[in-house]
Amino acid sequence: MIIFILIQKRASKQKNSNFPTRTPTENTALGYPRLNGDEKIIDSFVKNVSQLIINTKPWVKFGISPFGIWRPNNPKGVRGLDAYNELGADSRGWLQKGWVDFLAPQLYWRTDSREQNFSTLAKWWAAQKKHHCNLFISLLANKSLDDWSVEELLAQIQITRSTPGINGHILFDARILTSSNQTIAKALKNKVYVKCALPPQIHWRARSARLPTPTVYLDTTNKVIKVALPKNLNSPPAWWILYTQTGLEKRWSIKIYPATVTALPLTYPFPEIVAVSLVDKYGTTSAPLGFKLIK
Repeated sequence: MIIFILIQKRASKQKNSNFPTRTPTENTALGYPRLNGDEKIIDSFVKNVSQLIINTKPWVKFGISPFGIWRPNNPKGVRGLDAYNELGADSRGWLQKGWVDFLAPQLYWRTDSREQNFSTLAKWWAAQKKHHCNLFISLLANKSLDDWSVEELLAQIQITRSTPGINGHILFDARILTSSNQTIAKALKNKVYVKCALPPQIHWRARSARLPTPTVYLDTTNKVIKVALPKNLNSPPAWWILYTQTGLEKRWSIKIYPATVTALPLTYPFPEIVAVSLVDKYGTTSAPLGFKLIK
């Protein structure tokens, strides 16, 4: 499970605004430092939600997608909304203090933008990590349906993959997959998402308990790998990973299945070597349990 919060710009501070801003005196009465305003209220909210999740269901991932610019001139030359002042969003602080399992800054600008350059901002965010946290970059993928080229989106994805400190990316929004124009969806499938991938790991939350040892055997009649878990597990695994290797290719193919599945199908060409791993809710993977198949 993932809890995801999107930070958007609030209404301006007009008389009829419903945003719960408070004066320094009101903040003091509520237990917040007198010299701080909205950002401390939001900081407290983020920290408390994070701690509540850790205490209740520590495998749940908690993430926030803030505005892509923390403060103007960070990095030098960047211009735009001051999210710290205008939104009370100290997003860099949440990242550095480890209050979130992932942060997904909204870098909704092109790679050739001068004052909000995608690559410059992505590298700046990557350099801010000082704590256990996954950094994903949120991409304005649906812009490729209208104004941007598919190549722009693919270039941004490549930057996220080649920049140390960035753990992945998020596409906004689902219209790129459901649109009648399937150009982007096909490009992503054929050029970017060629192989399957597991959900992001949160190893800093993982418990020390070992993953259970499954029962694994080959069903030659139905050409499947039958798998079973011990009964009455306190924390059942989340996924199976099936590794297969054929005699011709001599390289591993990987497929991922929910842990509720009890039969992992083997497809043509029939593999010579098979291995199975378990993945728990935190993303921790067990050592592969492998064997050769006798034809």
